[in-house]
Amino acid sequence: MQNSIIAAKQILRGTNVSIVDAARIVKNILDTKKSSAEISNASYLSRFVSFGEFHFQNIKNIALSSALTLYLEKKSYLKADSKKDIKKIFRRLLRLRPSYAQASVSFLRRDVCEAWLEGAFKTPSQFNKARTALHGFFAFCLRADFCSENPISKISPKKVSEKEIAPLKICEVKSLIRAASSMFGKECAPALGLMLWAGIRPREAVRLTWGDIDFCERAVFIKPSQSKTGGARQVEILPVLRQWLAPLKRGAQEKICPAGYGRKWKKIRDEAGFKNRWVQDVLRHTFASYHLKKFLDLPRLQADMGHFDLSLLRSRYL
Repeated sequence: MQNSIIAAKQILRGTNVSIVDAARIVKNILDTKKSSAEISNASYLSRFVSFGEFHFQNIKNIALSSALTLYLEKKSYLKADSKKDIKKIFRRLLRLRPSYAQASVSFLRRDVCEAWLEGAFKTPSQFNKARTALHGFFAFCLRADFCSENPISKISPKKVSEKEIAPLKICEVKSLIRAASSMFGKECAPALGLMLWAGIRPREAVRLTWGDIDFCERAVFIKPSQSKTGGARQVEILPVLRQWLAPLKRGAQEKICPAGYGRKWKKIRDEAGFKNRWVQDVLRHTFASYHLKKFLDLPRLQADMGHFDLSLLRSRYL
């Protein structure tokens, strides 16, 4: 026993590591070994050291905040809204765990990330959206050798139960029309018309200019850079929408939505009786429901909505 202690001290000479510290480190490593592992303790320790050596030689030590800056620079081609969403998700995560901003990316393991997501995002849809954002971030970090694996790959998305979104009643549509026609010099009326009578998504409407509307062709042209899905589409201008837009028409280069549109549109909704009860995309659902009731033509509606097939219309919108 005495000879072993002397030998151990000789091995540790010059390391500033005591026999007790060395024993504690060995014990901590062996605590990570699964009871079912068919390997000796000495072999397990040897593999652990080899893995650690590989990790430190090949994985660059970088803080999450620095890696995030590089990631956003790499994603400069994304739409402004998409980049804003990514930043918003990380701000929310870091409000919950501020210390993680300076944590090394390589040490953010699956269990840490899962608990982090669970704590910051309570609903399944929010959780899944944040999970997707983190997955993209860690995929970038993996390619850049900032980590040895993507911890989000092992985190399963949550099941989302889609709820039916009821279309607006005629009286509710009339209230919105009155408010948009009487407030802010009708500046928000064109966007209302495009969402209500063409099913155009709110963020798509914000990206459109008057040059994207062809009254002769009776179509709204949505470019890949303007659409949610990244695909171009042509949306039919129905007679009611043509009649609504014609007196509001402006120069081809002018935006459909005015400056301060978000604030103005919210006040219009509040004035129309939707304060604290507005449902995202309800105008798109209203368009789909009344369009089908009027024309009984699912393929025509699918083309205007920009869906790849009819499944979403059948399962959620109608």
